Amino acid sequence: MIIDGDVKSAFISYGEQCKMYTLHEVFHTEKVVNGHTVKTTDSRYVRNLATDRDRAIEKAIAYAASRGIDYISTDGARKELYEIERHRSDERLRMKAEAEQQRRLEEERHINELLVVFDSQFQSEAFTFGKYTGKRFADVMKADSGYIRYIVENSDLPHDIPKNLNDICANSLHSYVLKHGYPARPEDDSVYVGTKGERIELTVKVTKKMSFDTNFGIKTMYHFMDTDNNVFVTFYSGSSWNLNIGDTATIKGTIDKHQEYDNVKQTHIKRVKVL
Repeated sequence: MIIDGDVKSAFISYGEQCKMYTLHEVFHTEKVVNGHTVKTTDSRYVRNLATDRDRAIEKAIAYAASRGIDYISTDGARKELYEIERHRSDERLRMKAEAEQQRRLEEERHINELLVVFDSQFQSEAFTFGKYTGKRFADVMKADSGYIRYIVENSDLPHDIPKNLNDICANSLHSYVLKHGYPARPEDDSVYVGTKGERIELTVKVTKKMSFDTNFGIKTMYHFMDTDNNVFVTFYSGSSWNLNIGDTATIKGTIDKHQEYDNVKQTHIKRVKVL
């Protein structure tokens, strides 16, 4: 039989999962056991306080003051609270490490799945992306090596960690180029011609033609090649020229600059006239 239950003080503890600071009361009781009075000290849960340590202490002090009892705030109690914070910190680090390990496993599994798909469907070294999807590297190299050159030389290849099937295909394309190289092009023999400001006259063939809009109207970029396979570039915004790819013409112009593009030495000319 309990004779008395006198609350003397309160202290902070934490829940079973160490996620919440909780308030407990300390009380003294006297029990009669076999005719003898036995005095005991025990504690009981009162309420949840907060997840923040300082806020929990603040609420515990206010509760103790409202009940006229002491609030235990010793070094030991403080240490216990910091232990909870340490536990949370360790738990966060553990969860972060587990999440990173899981991410790596998923990434590895994904890559392995892609490799299986790639091996089963694209053993012929074919494109999985772009305008040549399904076409073999070797066939595209013969028909449009510039397309392959642009991809390989303007992309961050090879991908260290392929994210999808296209990345794996791009890595395979990179390996293919390293093994087979690019086919020789006439423009590979191009060298710079003349000096800046020099007026030159030459017979050329139109190899490329591309028009685009500007703030000043339509402008057309022409690529010419002379009989020595030297490449010349000019921009024309008039309407009197009637030159198409494959046409031969004699032109006269002023050398503007020398520039290398796509591993090809180009001589840019301006104020060009078709003679």
